[in-house]
Amino acid sequence: MTITLPNEIENLVRSAAVRSGVDADTFVTQLIVKHLPTAAIDQATIDLLNQWSQEDKTDDPAEIQRRREQFTDFAKSLNESSGRVIYP
Repeated sequence: MTITLPNEIENLVRSAAVRSGVDADTFVTQLIVKHLPTAAIDQATIDLLNQWSQEDKTDDPAEIQRRREQFTDFAKSLNESSGRVIYP
């Protein structure tokens, strides 16, 4: 596979590779591998999450409001207990 990069990006890659102590090809390969999805998420997990999403669908305004309030309470509680703002 060949990837054509703009000159400024290629220069950044080459500089970063030198700082990392590897050649540019190895550096780019490491970047790609690092950011590829892992095999840990399999299709069965995705299917289950999609099923749950379908089961929980609603267009009832009262239920939507209840869920929003529940999430707001959850986020506030988590922010307070963690000592940092996780949910702004």
